[in-house]
Formats: sequence, structure tokens, C-alpha cells
Amino acid sequence: MYLLPLIGKGPMWSTITTKTLANTCKDYWWTNLLYINNFYPTQLAKECIGWGWYLANDMQFYVISPIILYGMYKLRLRGALIFNGYLIAVSALVTGLLINHYKLKALEVVADISSRPKNGPSFEDIIYTKPYCRIQPYLVGLMLGYFLFKKYKFQGTFKWLWYLIGWVVAIVLGMTVVYGTWGTSKAGGRPFSNAENIFYASLSRLTWALAVAWVIFACQNKFGGLVQNFLSWRAFMPLSRLTYGAYLIHPMTLLVFYQSKLSTRAYTDLDLAFQFVSITVMSYAAAFILAVTVEYPILNIDKWLFS
Repeated sequence: MYLLPLIGKGPMWSTITTKTLANTCKDYWWTNLLYINNFYPTQLAKECIGWGWYLANDMQFYVISPIILYGMYKLRLRGALIFNGYLIAVSALVTGLLINHYKLKALEVVADISSRPKNGPSFEDIIYTKPYCRIQPYLVGLMLGYFLFKKYKFQGTFKWLWYLIGWVVAIVLGMTVVYGTWGTSKAGGRPFSNAENIFYASLSRLTWALAVAWVIFACQNKFGGLVQNFLSWRAFMPLSRLTYGAYLIHPMTLLVFYQSKLSTRAYTDLDLAFQFVSITVMSYAAAFILAVTVEYPILNIDKWLFS
């Protein structure tokens, strides 16, 4: 809020203090501390550090997770599947009803910004940041944790066949989420029908979570093959601990880089490639500073207080 406006200058730099972080954080910084920034302010564009909306979601899920975990513990495997399935279905239903009621577009977030409504409800504000629409992947994660804790795995002579089927299904699900939108997102593409729009908005994140959950489950049970070897590469360990910090920092790195330009630049693929590498390195360097000065000291204090 106070430091960012001081570390750059240029003809575009005034937007840092008038239209972006510094201005919104002066009004709404306290909502981030209370983890309610995904509800108030009601518009994502007005949030302080708007891309931190998921921190609020994650804390809200964390608060209610003991209730869900206790229900899973009491109901055992079949009951836990039904219980979580019911919660997932409710979330999908709520998302679908909101999409239909407000006539929102499931792909609005990735569409041309000019296509978004200037007034009235938007996908970002009604669906994208709300916990009741976002909890499906979290519930899949809780169920996966239950399977791993109970050490469930495929048994028998033909267990490799079940793992093979699982990999095929996971790949199909993941690719469907990513490439299933090609027909509507390409130039001149056919827009989703109302049913397709509701279906994709309600189930795409659940589908992706199931695909990712399978990768974790298969690798944990030593049926990951090359994927397991790649993801287990030790070089990923230090970077993985900085990943979320880099996510939180990188939009500010982008703002500083582009808003401090003194002139327009012509686009080339090579120029963008160099920008990508430099911004990634700078973001991770800043994430390291964030980790050693804020994240890890707080974690150590937390461990000391609740040892």
C-alpha cells in the first residue's frame, strides 16, 4: 500500500496509486486480515490484493473442515463417499443455479475483457471467488487424504489394469477440461449453449481436481511411472516451498515492470520469452525474501506456541 508506489516512475505509474493496489488497499486492507475479502468488497476489482481471494476461501474451508472430517470418520468409506458426494452435488447445483439465474458465461474470466459486463453481476464476483462454488476441489482433496490415511489401494493380480484404467480416465478428464473449450474460445467459435455453459461452470473444477487427485494417488502407491519420477525430482523441493509466495508476488512484479515503461514496445515472441524468464526469476527471488522474513518466522512462532 505504501511501498509499491515508491519503487517506480513513468507516464503509466500514476495508475499504481490511483487505480490499483495502493488505492484499493487503503479502503479494504482489513478484509484480508479477517479472510472475508472474497465477500467484501462485493467486486473483485475493488479487493486489496484481489488475487488473494483464494486465501480467504482456503481459511473458510479450513474452519469448517473438522465438521466434514468428523462426518467422514464416523461414516467410514462408503458413507464418507456419499457424504462428500452430497456436498459436491450441492456446490455444483448452487453454481449451476447462479449461472442460469444471472446469465453468466463460464468462460468470461478467460475471454476478451471487453466482453465482460460493465455494470451488473459478473462471473468473477458471483461465482469465481465464492467458497460455495469453489469447495468441490477441496472436498476431493479431503477424500484423497482419507484414502491415503487409510492406505487404500488396488490389490490382486490385475491391480495394474485398474491403475492403467485410472490413468486413462484421468488424462481424458484433464484434457477435456482444457481442450473442451476450444470450439467456443477460438476466433469465430460457437458459443456454449445454455446447458453446456452451466455444465462446464458447475463441473470443470471438480473434473480437474479428480484428474490431479488420481496423479497423487497413483504416485503415492508407486504406479506413477515417468510422471512419478519427474514430480519426485529433488530440485522441485525448494521451489515448491516458494510457489505460493511467487504467486502472491508476481502480479506486483508485473505491475512494476510494465507500469514503469517510458515508451511503448513492439511485440515479438523472443522479447516476451525474455520477459517471462526475468519476471519469473524476480518473482521467486521476492518470494524467497517473503518466506524468510514473514512466512517461516511466523510458522516457527506458531510451532513454539502450540508445541
